[in-house]
Parts: sequence; C-alpha cells; structure tokens
Amino acid sequence: MYLIYRVGAKMNEIILVGTVHVDILGPERLKKILEKEKPDVVTIECAAEYYESTQKIKDYINKKKLMIKYSTRKIEFAPFNQSLILELNRETLLKFFSIIYYECIIAKEYAEKNQVKLICVDKKEYVEEASKELRKDIKKGALLYFSMIPESAFKLPIDSFQKFVDDYYNNEKFSNKKISQEDPTKLLKRNQYSVDEILKIKAKKILHIGGANHIFENSPNMYDMLKAKGRRVRRLKLIEADK
Repeated sequence: MYLIYRVGAKMNEIILVGTVHVDILGPERLKKILEKEKPDVVTIECAAEYYESTQKIKDYINKKKLMIKYSTRKIEFAPFNQSLILELNRETLLKFFSIIYYECIIAKEYAEKNQVKLICVDKKEYVEEASKELRKDIKKGALLYFSMIPESAFKLPIDSFQKFVDDYYNNEKFSNKKISQEDPTKLLKRNQYSVDEILKIKAKKILHIGGANHIFENSPNMYDMLKAKGRRVRRLKLIEADK
C-alpha cells in the first residue's frame, strides 16, 4: 500500500513524463524511464480514492479478457458512451486490456522495488468533473471512453493501433491546442492542484507521471506553471524511452 506524504520544502529537480493512457508499449516505456531517472519520489495523475479501488477494476478487466480470449463468437464490444456496437480486433483488444492503468501499476512496482514514495496528486472532485461520461460508462458495464482515440482504432491490428498512438505523441496537438479558463474538463484546475501538491514535496528528484495533455498543451500547462515558480523542471513524452 502506498502512503501520501505532505512535506513542505524546496525540491531540486522535477521531471514531468507525458503519457498516452492507451499506449500498448506504455508499461515497457515507463519502466525504462523510471530505471534511467531513478527518482526519489514518484507522483501520479490519480486521486488517492481511485487508486485504492484499482483492484476492483483489475478484476473486471480480467473477466473481460477471459471472455474475449475463449469466446468463439465475433467480438462485439462497446467501450464508448454510445449505442454503436463495434466489431473489434481480438488481439488488439486483449492487449489493450492488459495495459489499462499501466501508469499506476508500473509506478507502484517501481516504488515498492526501490523503496521510494508514491504520491497521488489529483483530487477526487476534480477527476469526477472531468469524467462524468466515464462513470456513466462504467455503470453501464462498458469500460473506458477516450475522446482522443476514435472507435475505429480498435478494429486495427496491434501494430497499426500502436502506430496510431505513437502518431498522437508526435503530432502538433500539444503545441496548437489552447486551454481556456472555461475548459469543460477543468483541466486548468487539475493542473494547478497537481502542481501545488508537487511543490509541497521534499525530494532531490521527483518524477511525475501524467497525461501528455496536462504537460505539453499550450500554456498554462504543468511545465509552465512549475517554471513560473522558478523550479528546475524538464519534461518528456513517454515515447522518448525508445531512443
């Protein structure tokens, strides 16, 4: 079990790692970055309350994987908040289920192995504001809703699906999209809360794991907020682990 620490002090270095939540190579890439950087503290974009319920989600995922693996019928699944049922690629879907919430899982493994602190730096009420559709989907028995990944991507074979994700890392979305104060997902509020929580931590090196849009989209993102506080901070996209 992880512990949440709230220690007010100045830090030496902060590394922001931007992920795509459906990155099939995500677990492998994140392990490489953590082992290379060797942070003293790991923070994650996750509310503590949701982190504590990950076992229930994992049990649900495992049941779905078994259904897909042994079913002889064509795969029809609705992972999106809509009435459309899609015929999906069996191999891709199984791989997709195997990496869900990989950021939390890999971060926990690293923290336990290296005996470092793991800290959740998201707030439940802010996450709920940003995930109303997600919660509706879970109640309906569906799994996840991703506005950045079109439904058709799940029809692709694994290699093509991964290329789609990698293209998302590399496109110009993060340098072109403006975040306004009226953003309905409350992204700005979440970014500021996460930054404030990170600033409370005393550590030589902190590595934060969060969605790339929180770190790379136009100001104010987490990187710019920390720079404005005079902090020593750098950022990278998870795909950079391949270099």
